[in-house]
Amino acid sequence: MDGKILPWPTTAEGHKVDMNTIATTTTNLLEPQLIFAREGHGLACVPDIAVTNDISEGRLVEVLNQFTEGGYIFRLIWPANRHRAPKLRVFIDFITNELSDPSVIQPKRVEFRPSVR
Repeated sequence: MDGKILPWPTTAEGHKVDMNTIATTTTNLLEPQLIFAREGHGLACVPDIAVTNDISEGRLVEVLNQFTEGGYIFRLIWPANRHRAPKLRVFIDFITNELSDPSVIQPKRVEFRPSVR
């Protein structure tokens, strides 16, 4: 990330709505967001799968769910090399099958070329 605060995927009556959030603490990692939310330091916009247990066990509650209709981006990133470990392939297949509609998966190959100085 480049330090930019990403907008939350909020909607109202089927239309995208921009919420002006005031952030006193930000992070680009999931676990600190969950810790801050569990300790009562504010709201977190995280994937459902990350909070299933917290919600079912009463540690967290959903708010603003009437304004969210999916749209949370979940990316899998791995090194672009010819050999892919079988365990990684199994994990990729599992995530692809369980968490996403295959028709919307858009894999992108990004080449990384380190600069030589």
